[in-house]
Amino acid sequence: MLRFFLLSIAPLALLLVLLTTASLAIGGLHPAHPMSTQLTWCESQNICWLGITSIDTPIADARYALEMAGYQATDANYYTLQTPSTHCLARVMPVASDTSLIGALGIQCNELRLSEIMRTLGEPDRVGTHCDGSYVVYYGRNFFINIGTTLSPNQPVEWMVLSRILTGYYERRWYGFALPWRYAESSC
Repeated sequence: MLRFFLLSIAPLALLLVLLTTASLAIGGLHPAHPMSTQLTWCESQNICWLGITSIDTPIADARYALEMAGYQATDANYYTLQTPSTHCLARVMPVASDTSLIGALGIQCNELRLSEIMRTLGEPDRVGTHCDGSYVVYYGRNFFINIGTTLSPNQPVEWMVLSRILTGYYERRWYGFALPWRYAESSC
């Protein structure tokens, strides 16, 4: 009986390895969203997008970088830019005390998934939830992503923000795609 059991396990294990390898290969054929490949790690544990950080980049330089990447202004004050090629919208928000510097850069893209950002930047540093149940994942000290109410690699990204130094509320470290109770906030 033991011999029969061991002989039947080997083909099943081999089949599982082959199916896993095939699924990884097929998944790797999907091209990354252009926006996700433009994210990079910069100095001091910060994320840059198209060379823009939310710490030291003047608004004029950020607008120039966005325009060179194909973004066009959509409003009279030139703070909102969009590109038809990647279906992304970028909103530049100045610092209240100095309107020449970026306080935050909000980004919304159609068809961008968390897995595509994870492929570029790796696993998030921290995660948290809003009281409405939506998840927020953090990278470095200046980048966070709102992904809605399901924590999944295939979850569409609702919006992303490059912001000045983030502090605080969501300090739970990343445990992977865990059950909701792992990341639930007790203050809701």
